[in-house]
Amino acid sequence: MIMLRERKLKLTIGLLIILAVVTLLIVFIPAFHRNEVKAADVNNNRYESVLIKDGDTLWSIAEEYYGSVNVPYQVEMIKNLNGITSDNIKAGNYLLLQF
Repeated sequence: MIMLRERKLKLTIGLLIILAVVTLLIVFIPAFHRNEVKAADVNNNRYESVLIKDGDTLWSIAEEYYGSVNVPYQVEMIKNLNGITSDNIKAGNYLLLQF
């Protein structure tokens, strides 16, 4: 009877470990793909979804993706396209950019 309990305990622990590993994979694998830029073409306009990283600002993103010419206009374009009313953005979110 004790041997049977030990087997059940070992089996239960093994299943819990497998469940924990699968759960971690489900949670963390998508996180590795968040830094990818996703692109789409709509009505001859190209759009990209860009991950906001720590330290990013609308200004820095506009400069990085559009260059340093007319940055205030580019910032307003990003805000309008994304329905943003303030200059505050949060790391971990995405912005849609048009090219």
